[in-house]
Amino acid sequence: MRKLFLSVMALSLLFTACDSCDDDKVYTEAEKIEKDVNGEYLFTKALLGDLPVVEISYNSDNQISVVSSYNSDKYEQKLTGRVEKEYKDGKVNKITTRSIVEDYQGETKENVGSVLLSYDSKGNLIKIEEWEDEESDVSEYIQNAYNSKNLLIKSELYYLDKTESDDWQKENGYLKYEYNSDDLITNIIGVNSDDEETVLTDIKYDEKKNPVEIYKYNSPEYDWKINPVTGEQEKFVVEEGKLVSIVKIEYDYSMKNFLGHSIGLIFPELIQFNFKNAPKRITQTGTVVAGSITYSDFNEGGYPQSISFLGNSDDGETYSGEVNLEFIKKK
Repeated sequence: MRKLFLSVMALSLLFTACDSCDDDKVYTEAEKIEKDVNGEYLFTKALLGDLPVVEISYNSDNQISVVSSYNSDKYEQKLTGRVEKEYKDGKVNKITTRSIVEDYQGETKENVGSVLLSYDSKGNLIKIEEWEDEESDVSEYIQNAYNSKNLLIKSELYYLDKTESDDWQKENGYLKYEYNSDDLITNIIGVNSDDEETVLTDIKYDEKKNPVEIYKYNSPEYDWKINPVTGEQEKFVVEEGKLVSIVKIEYDYSMKNFLGHSIGLIFPELIQFNFKNAPKRITQTGTVVAGSITYSDFNEGGYPQSISFLGNSDDGETYSGEVNLEFIKKK
């Protein structure tokens, strides 16, 4: 579980670490699209009524410096999390996440974690060091490998063994990544110590290179029973592990994607992706179905300042809502 979490985080960072890249960098297709779509405006806020649910700050180089998330309704706003980015030589070199949780007595607690990012001479993210709080030392890191096209092909987790040698040890198994002919990632595959492979994520695209469906691996479900011969408990499989669809996206091909990677702040399952076109319907398994997404109140740069949602939940309950967006011009 630890390896999977950190390694999938590596993929997320691969897509989000470069907010403003040098012109001589070899861009991924997603980064090319983001540069074209963003134009002269930057997304800064998503609001319910007058209260923000997401707020983004930028530095003087138009790079994201702080992302704040709130649990807001029309009357009350509570900070639930903050992501802070630090830069060196134009690239993110440190990301600190702060989550604010409230216990049953109404008292708040802040959980802090950070990652330190290192790059090779081509700008590829090759190392991610992680620690749980500001006072601890680095105890784990991810090492990434790339092919000749600068595409991520492998992630391995290393941990500090404090029980015996106090040396860095490589976790058994690793993640590998597969791409289509357009260099868009299609599969994330887990490889165990016996070289057995399990597809953990599968991504389908349309002809415009937008992701249209994303599948995630559900681990097997187990239970225990008493062996009538030996009298011992034995574990058996209730349901085999399998890929399940977690999100489907339909697009309005007459509109560009206005939010860049920031759409993942509204739909977390999509944080790794950028789209060429504007989503018009997003279906999330186990949560809600956004039956329609309508964009309106466009500013002078052609960016919508209002997004309306109309849909229903899995149990058939109908819902509707409106999110107001704010943009600023690039400095």
